[in-house]
Amino acid sequence: MSDPRELFTRTFLRMNERFANIYSLIRLAELGLPVATFMLHKETSIFVKELVFDPKNENLFTDKAGLLKQLGGLDGLTNHMAGAQVETFQKAIDAAFLVFAHSILDDTALEYCRVCSLVAPNDWEDVVIKKKVNVEEVKKKPYDAILKELINEYIVELDKKSLLDKVDNLFKICRPPGGFSNMKNYSFDRGRIEALDKMRHSIIHGDGPIITLPNGKEDIWYMNQTGHHLMSLVNNKYDLRIDPNIIVKYYSDKH
Repeated sequence: MSDPRELFTRTFLRMNERFANIYSLIRLAELGLPVATFMLHKETSIFVKELVFDPKNENLFTDKAGLLKQLGGLDGLTNHMAGAQVETFQKAIDAAFLVFAHSILDDTALEYCRVCSLVAPNDWEDVVIKKKVNVEEVKKKPYDAILKELINEYIVELDKKSLLDKVDNLFKICRPPGGFSNMKNYSFDRGRIEALDKMRHSIIHGDGPIITLPNGKEDIWYMNQTGHHLMSLVNNKYDLRIDPNIIVKYYSDKH
């Protein structure tokens, strides 16, 4: 897409749509968990009673009475087993939300970098200045054309790099004033994004235990707000704005 205004608006709309999907999943999980927990305890209770009292299972225990005493009886064993499943569910759903939110923010950061490159390619000179250029190309093409090609190559390479690489590039290009933020109750915290990025990496590539989000759904909200913050950097630098006509076109294209 070569029109920076359209890409700016479409990136904003796509990000909001995707995060709305996450919030729907979060809400449904919240509403369904109490009922699911009740049913899980009921099913687990039946399983525990069969496990303990079925004569066929006598050879499974060395000290059944001692085990039950340590775990607080049948109810204690039931709560322990059901609770472990609920905890596993919460960790799994947090992991899914984080991976989904991270991918949305990663795409958003990349697309806003692309928007900046379309609006003001000269602002990327310092970024690509050290890239090698074929001498024959220099003889054939004007400087502006070569610069745009180098930037396009850089954006393609950037797509394969980390979220933080994309965010850092956007800050470098937009150069916001210290402490810049045009949103209430939000301030950019690179360390927090880095911690969530590492957690996402551990979930996908690590072999350690999956843990719950440090701040629950607040972390998802923060990633969403960070996406809006990245948009505001571009808006502040280049005065790009949401175009109602493109909004209409965006949704008409879906039908």
